[in-house]
Amino acid sequence: MKNAYRDNGIFFYTDNDLQSFWSNNKLSKLGKINITFIGACTTRNTHRYISMYADKSKILSRDPWENLFNPPVILNELKRICLNSSDKEYLYFDGESYTDELRPWIKSNDIETCISLNNKYNTALRKIISETNILYCNLGSAEIWKIDDHVFNKIPLHNIKNMNITSQFLSTQEIEDILHSIVRYLTLINPEINILFSIPFLEHKASAIRENLNITTFKSTVAIYKAISNSFPDSYYPEYELSQYVVGKIKDGLQIDGRHFTATAVSILAKNLLTSLQIPICGTKNSFWVPKVDKFGKIIGKCYL
Repeated sequence: MKNAYRDNGIFFYTDNDLQSFWSNNKLSKLGKINITFIGACTTRNTHRYISMYADKSKILSRDPWENLFNPPVILNELKRICLNSSDKEYLYFDGESYTDELRPWIKSNDIETCISLNNKYNTALRKIISETNILYCNLGSAEIWKIDDHVFNKIPLHNIKNMNITSQFLSTQEIEDILHSIVRYLTLINPEINILFSIPFLEHKASAIRENLNITTFKSTVAIYKAISNSFPDSYYPEYELSQYVVGKIKDGLQIDGRHFTATAVSILAKNLLTSLQIPICGTKNSFWVPKVDKFGKIIGKCYL
């Protein structure tokens, strides 16, 4: 690509040739694509666009998870699916009922009911993974928040002052180890699965290093990028680089909080993925939306194209 420069291994693009961002001949020759997304909000919004506009005879898109924000949480979720674990680590009690931190729709005042529901969902997810030929995994942030060995998916801000929570930046080696474990558990379920790893384009909402969130965001991005490049370079999908291009090129790429994409930006990201996989776009009605947020990142409605 013309007019590109590299910083810590990551390409930053200034050219407008979106077609050359990424291609994968192996994936484009799979026949009908069955893609499953795991990660945070951009992956979920990309799934929504594909479900609305892609040729359904060529691709089936699924998004069976809530937002998952860091590599250890993604690994723990895939591990319990693979092993059908009834581990209670992510069940918490709020004084009235038990809720699964990663699957908040699983909720009951009886812990055994939650375990039973989780086991049923594990079975459903193993079936989805067994049918998937591309798993798109956005790895989130290398900065994690934890108590002892428990890694939070979301920081419990409402109770953070009363909890002994610490922040930690995962090293490149730690992320590499997690990636190998993710691949191992997925291939135990489906030996033929293809995996795409990506990095989100966002500024941290919270960090232990509060004086400069841009620095911590870049530190996280570089650590994850190096881990993917070292272990699974052929599985890297340049979501970060494409996002950087889109945000720099279009006027309304980010919403008012500066962290969430507009529907316009997500549509460009999703179209590029579909084009790279040689999937036709069929829909024309401009009904696509992403959650609309206020300046604090709180969802207040829908943001349409």
